[in-house]
Amino acid sequence: MTLRWLPPVAAPVTLTDIGRGIAGLVRPQRALAATVAELRATLGVEHAWLVSSGRAALTLILQALASRSDRTRVVIPAYTCYSVPAAIVRAGLDVVPCDIDATTLDFAFQDLEARLKEGPVLCVVATHLFGVPADVERTRRLCESHCVVVVEDAAQAFGFKCSERWFGTLGDVSFFSFGRGKTLSTGGGGAIVCDRPDIADAIERKYSQLRPQSALKGLRLLAEVAVTSLLLHPSVYGLPARLPCLGLGETTYSTAFPIGRLGGGQAGLLRRWPDRIARMNKARARAVSALVPLVSCPRVAVQVCLRLPVVCRSREERDGLCRKGVGAELGISPMYPGAVSQIPELRDSLGRTRYPVAESVAERLLTLPVHPLVSDADLQSMARLLSRPDVLRY
Repeated sequence: MTLRWLPPVAAPVTLTDIGRGIAGLVRPQRALAATVAELRATLGVEHAWLVSSGRAALTLILQALASRSDRTRVVIPAYTCYSVPAAIVRAGLDVVPCDIDATTLDFAFQDLEARLKEGPVLCVVATHLFGVPADVERTRRLCESHCVVVVEDAAQAFGFKCSERWFGTLGDVSFFSFGRGKTLSTGGGGAIVCDRPDIADAIERKYSQLRPQSALKGLRLLAEVAVTSLLLHPSVYGLPARLPCLGLGETTYSTAFPIGRLGGGQAGLLRRWPDRIARMNKARARAVSALVPLVSCPRVAVQVCLRLPVVCRSREERDGLCRKGVGAELGISPMYPGAVSQIPELRDSLGRTRYPVAESVAERLLTLPVHPLVSDADLQSMARLLSRPDVLRY
């Protein structure tokens, strides 16, 4: 068995972090209040709420927006995390995909303008996919004339900045995820932040109806975080990676997810997150700077990201590189298997409309690991694989 196998993504948790989680279990209200205060102070926002997951956060936002309007259409990128359309359906609203630009993974803005003109839109979800910055300001300019709210999806970009502004402070309302595979993990959980009083009031009404997390569930989640952190270490990750029954890396669509409040133990794990994020982002930036010159990345200023996305020339090239990456235990992997329109559970409601760029990207995109557990030797191995003259030179 190989002694080192690199996971595609990882956010290491230390014994000190676990200790803070235990303290949060003992005094949950104190941990929750302190974490909310830290979010508000660091991000410079007026309102923050902690909930059970990123998709729960988005669902709550959408339910709050829907309570203020009779509009039901929610525009999202046609290539994005499957949790986004699942949250829209869970909120009882209509999914409206918009094609993307393959060079940025952001909206194709001409298509976005067309979606806004087709009929009344409740909100547009601008997504920092893999932590690559979306042009939220451009999205807001288009939405303003249509009185459309911009929801900033920073689920994969917690703790990242663009032009000295934190992701999650660019939209009318924003959300983060602290699930496994995110920039900072509590084994689950999410947050909503907002500066608009009208939206904040609607969210607070919905949030007040949520149940608090039980102490038993909090203890179980904290134990899972500790075990998962151990298993993600490259020296042992080969064991779970070889067990298909665990479904590591699989993408599923489901609307059957709990919507509740974050627990004290998880809030404790989030304490002092700015310092932890800064250390991890330093390692991510080092990996990104080493890999970007070798590949065709989105044409934006990618300085730090959750995973480094690469759009290959063909599905065959993508699959071949992924096989070689798996063979070398380098954590190179594909992502979402299809565009939103290709999710089987949504085909009836979305009809036969094609989103050619999103569908093509889904076939050709792979991601490279840039997390803090990536070593210099790992970067050199990826460089040797990617720098062959017949690979990604276009």
